[in-house]
Amino acid sequence: MCQWLDKPSCSHSGFVSPVASNNAPPDARPAVIAHAQQLIEAWRHDYNQQRPHGALGQLTPSEYAARDHQQTEAAPLQLSGV
Repeated sequence: MCQWLDKPSCSHSGFVSPVASNNAPPDARPAVIAHAQQLIEAWRHDYNQQRPHGALGQLTPSEYAARDHQQTEAAPLQLSGV
């Protein structure tokens, strides 16, 4: 994705400049966008499905959501004053 940039250091940072897509040949831009979407989806999956989070008791967000959903279903809603 960085082959269209003059700076070789683009692969070392997490930031992709908008210049990268502007310097790409017009027929290559859809491929650049598709590749970026694949990378983002892979990161999102890893972050939500694989990577434990300290704030969630070392559970992944999906594990935490499933546990929270199970606890909500197990405990009926208690309304006060009824």
